[in-house]
Order: sequence, then C-alpha cells, then structure tokens
Amino acid sequence: MTNSRVNTRIVFLGLQTYGRIGGIQRFNQRLVRALFKIVGSDNLVAHFTQDEPKDIPSDLSGVVSVFEQRKAAYIYKSLRKAFSSNILIIGHVNLLWLGMIAKVFHPKLRVIMMAHGVEVWNDPGFRKARFYEPYFMKKLDCIAAVSSYTANIMQREYGLPENIFMIFPNTVDPRIDADHYPADPPFVLAVSRMDVHDRAKHIDQLIRAMAKLPSSSSSARLVIVGDGILRSELEELVREVGLSDRVEFTGSVDQERLIELYETATLFALPSSKEGFGIVYLEAWSHRLPVICSIHGASSEVVSDGIDGFAVDPSETEQLASKIVLLLQEPELAAKFAKAGGQKILERFSTDVLNQNVALLLKGVRE
Repeated sequence: MTNSRVNTRIVFLGLQTYGRIGGIQRFNQRLVRALFKIVGSDNLVAHFTQDEPKDIPSDLSGVVSVFEQRKAAYIYKSLRKAFSSNILIIGHVNLLWLGMIAKVFHPKLRVIMMAHGVEVWNDPGFRKARFYEPYFMKKLDCIAAVSSYTANIMQREYGLPENIFMIFPNTVDPRIDADHYPADPPFVLAVSRMDVHDRAKHIDQLIRAMAKLPSSSSSARLVIVGDGILRSELEELVREVGLSDRVEFTGSVDQERLIELYETATLFALPSSKEGFGIVYLEAWSHRLPVICSIHGASSEVVSDGIDGFAVDPSETEQLASKIVLLLQEPELAAKFAKAGGQKILERFSTDVLNQNVALLLKGVRE
C-alpha cells in the first residue's frame, strides 16, 4: 500500500462502531477498510465515540482512535485533525454540527455525510430533524445515501437538490458459501435489534405468521437473534400464540455463532418497513439463504421479488405465512433464490464495488 495513489488527507468521524452490532456499525467498519486501502495509513484518521481500545482490529490501530465516554476530547481532537485535512466524512447525522464547525474554520474542507436510513427521514417516531439540519445539509459537498429511497426522502424533507446525492449502497465481503446444509427440523432466521424504535422491523408479525403455518410445516422453528427493550414484549406474544416450544430468542451472539445460524437456517425473514437498505439480506445470501423482506422501505432496491426472494406486505400475516411455507416446502426454489442473491452480491454489493464507490466519492468531492 502506497500513499502516492491518492494525495488526500481524510478524517472519518463516527459514533460507536466496533463495540456494537448493527448495520451502520458494519457499514462503518467496511468503509474504514476501503479508505485505508485507497489512501493509505498516513492519509487517514478515523475517530469513534464510545468504542474501547480492545474493540479495534490490530491492523487499524494506527488510524483508528477511540474515545469511550470522553466527548470533549473527541470533539477537540476531531476538529484539530479536520483543520489539517482535505476531506471530512461524517458517519452519522448526529455529527453534522461538528462537520459544519470544521467547515466554518476551514472553508476549503470538503465535507461528506453518510446517510443510512430512518435517522435522516425526519420521522418523529425515530428521530425528528434538528432545526439547524436542513440549512447545514445544504452546505455539504456530498451526501452518500445507501439507497435511492433514502435520498428521495431527504430531498423531500429537507429541500435538498438531487445533485448533492451519491447512491452508496451497503456491501459485504464477496465470500459466498459453496453449499448450504439446513438443519432438520428447519428454522426461519431473523436478525434484528429490539430497541424501542424497532417495532417497524415487524418481528411480531413474523411470530404471528409462524403461528399460522399449516400442520405440514408445524415442525419449523423461528430463531430470533438480537436484544433490546422489545424482547420481553415479543416473548409474551410467543406465549400468547402458543409457540413457546418453536421460537427461540438467542439474544446477542458473537460472530461465530451468528455464522453458524446463517449456515444452518432454511430461510431468512425480516419484513421490516423501515429499512434504509437492508444489509442483513446480503449477509443471508452470502450463506446461501433465500430471503423474505417487506415491500416498504428500501428493501425492494435490494431484493427482487420472485427472483432472489419474496417481498411482502408485513401487515398481511397470511401472505407472510404462505411465503414462509413455500420456501420451507420447495427446497429447489429456495436454492434458486439464494443462488440469484449470491450472484447479485458479486455484481452489485461486493467489496470490489465498495472500493470503486469510495474512489468515485473521493474523486467527486475533489473536483
């Protein structure tokens, strides 16, 4: 790796990334690695709140700094680095104000903001926009949005021009399992946080759909990975519908256990209506799993209904149940969907594509 390839000094600012599991966290980790590869260790600094030194991969210790609960130090050192850099990348809208302070004192600084989904939709149920954000967003040099769906909402909610956006999709490592050996009895896998704002993931509807499976699929189980305040409510629902012996809540799991579940599941289902992208569908495809997503949100930009998965209305429990049954009972169809999804990863959502997109992003803001 040489620094001569891109003569650009970059600061990336993010919230907690290495000590927490989530789509934004995985996105940030991959983005840091892509930047590291493209501009080199001498031209990259990445700062993260709340993470601890033990969370950081050893090969990135030279470029990644973590601040745990030291907010003042994070702000001070991030601004100092930004003042001597060419490009500042903001990993979350919560840090937009910090980017604008840097730009005021360093007018030539090019500022990019990553936009992931519901955090920038101005949705009062999740995060209503701060009063200053529409004005600040217009001062950005680029907004890298993970989907057209998110970009379109931002244009409408903040009055932003179309040309400020670059579509910058999530990606995964292009390692597709050669084979898939689902467990017997079969199980449906769901992976999701269960925070108070995650009701729109519709895990409850998935549980209700499992209760409607016919006797021919009565041995199928549902395994739910993740944790949060909604878990006790969902566990109560499981008891109400009589599925205590067929639904398992694993809580948070380590990466080894998560991979094991992906490798032995029969299908992946998350009928979420609040997805800004849906990286979990890519991860399922990489392990040869067919997927079920929602017709709402940006999931349909990822999953092609009837080609590499099913897109359903999460309010239609019978429809959701019927698609689960179809994939449980027709292994050839499930394998066909999974194969098509794996091919889509290689063509549109691989690490090579990420590296290309990062290069285009940096080139665009330098010009």
